[in-house]
Amino acid sequence: MSSNTTIPLVLSDSVDIDLLCRKCAYNLRCLKLLGRCPECGTPVGLSVEGDRLRFAGPRWLCGIKRGIELILFGLIVVALSTVCRWDDSRGSLFWGVGLALLGNMLGVAGTWLITRPDPVGAGIDKDRALRITIRVAVVAALLGYVFWFYTDLRQHRGLTYEWLEVFAVTLAAVGEVLKLFYLGELAMRVPDQRLSQRSRWLCLFFMVYGVCKPATILVLLVGPWGLARMLRETEIGLIIDSAFIVISILYFSLLVRLLNVVKYQTEVANRIWAKAEIVAVLNESSPQCD
Repeated sequence: MSSNTTIPLVLSDSVDIDLLCRKCAYNLRCLKLLGRCPECGTPVGLSVEGDRLRFAGPRWLCGIKRGIELILFGLIVVALSTVCRWDDSRGSLFWGVGLALLGNMLGVAGTWLITRPDPVGAGIDKDRALRITIRVAVVAALLGYVFWFYTDLRQHRGLTYEWLEVFAVTLAAVGEVLKLFYLGELAMRVPDQRLSQRSRWLCLFFMVYGVCKPATILVLLVGPWGLARMLRETEIGLIIDSAFIVISILYFSLLVRLLNVVKYQTEVANRIWAKAEIVAVLNESSPQCD
C-alpha cells in the first residue's frame, strides 16, 4: 500500500480529455486542474486520479468502514447465539434465536452500507446491478431466516422447517459470494492484490458450501433412501458445518484486514481532500493572468 498522498498538480495545465467529475459527473474538459467543478464545486484535481480509494469521498469511505464494522459485530453475535443454543432449555433456545436474528440484521445493515453507490463518476455506476443483487439476496435470506427461526422457536421442525433452511442458506450463500466479489473489487482499488485474491478464494469456499449444505438437506428430505442413510452414517452434515466454521473464521480475518485498510484509506482521503480544497481556494484568490 503506497503512502504517497500528494496530488500531481501542474499549474499551467488544463484537462484536455473528456473527464467526469468524481462527484456529479460534469464533463471537466478544458477546465484548469487547480480549479473547481462549476456544477458542484469539487476540486478538479481530485477527478484526475482514477478510482483509487484514497481519492474517493471521505464520507463514502466512512460508510464502508461502518458497514464492515457492523458485519464483523454481526458475526460475533451469531457466534454467541450458537453458544447459547448448546443448552436445550427453552430459555437458551429463545436467546439463541434472538441473538441469531440480531446478528443477521446487523449483517444486512452493514451490507447495505458497503453497497452504497460510489459518488465517483456519478451516472456511470458499473457496479449497480451487482450491488442491487447483493442487497436483494441478503434481505431475502434474512426474511427466510426470520421464518426459519420462528418455526424453530415454536419447535415445529417438520418439512417446512427444513425447506426454510434450504431457502435461507442458499440465498445467504449467494449473497456472501457476491459480497466477497464486491469486496475484492474494492481491494483492487487500494490496490491490494493479496487481499483481493483472499476474497476470491473465499468466494469459491462459500460457493461450495452453498451447494453442499442445501443439497445434503434435500437428499435427507426427498433423496433415495440408500443415499440418505449413507449421509447419516458418515455424518456429512457435521463435516459441512465444521467446514463452515473454518470458512467463517477466514471470513472474519479477511474483514478485519479490510477494515484496517479502509481506515487507512479514509485517513489519507481526508488529508487529500483537505489539501485539494486549500489549493483550490488559493488558486481562486490568486491573480489570474491572461
